[in-house]
Amino acid sequence: MTRPNAVMPGERFGRLTVISALKATAIMCRCACGNKRVTKAIYLRSGRLKSCGCMKANPYQKFDKAAVEYQAPKPLSRNARRRAALVIIKIYLAFLNDPLRLAMMSDPADVEYEIKASIKRLIRDYGPFTKDEINEGE
Repeated sequence: MTRPNAVMPGERFGRLTVISALKATAIMCRCACGNKRVTKAIYLRSGRLKSCGCMKANPYQKFDKAAVEYQAPKPLSRNARRRAALVIIKIYLAFLNDPLRLAMMSDPADVEYEIKASIKRLIRDYGPFTKDEINEGE
């Protein structure tokens, strides 16, 4: 009778491929990066373990379905960056227009100065915004 968590040689779990069973619960695996790792079958079946640890260096790294090639994220278009800057400006202005929030800060004048400087940088980097763009959605 086989165990419910038994794994077969050649099975893939994320970046790990099962090589052999060492004991009843110990499994030898080879990672896509080339490293070998001994683990428990339950960790593979549950999805708790997907690599030898090579992905811990960069957990945000994206891999394709074969888990072999790195796919760099596509850069945002200028228009998308401009829309994102506009949203940030709206948030900053809402914060500035709420005196209660500013009063709760340890140094309201310093916070106000930093927010205004950030808004100026966004406008400098992403072009002038019309008042209609800023007030849109209110």
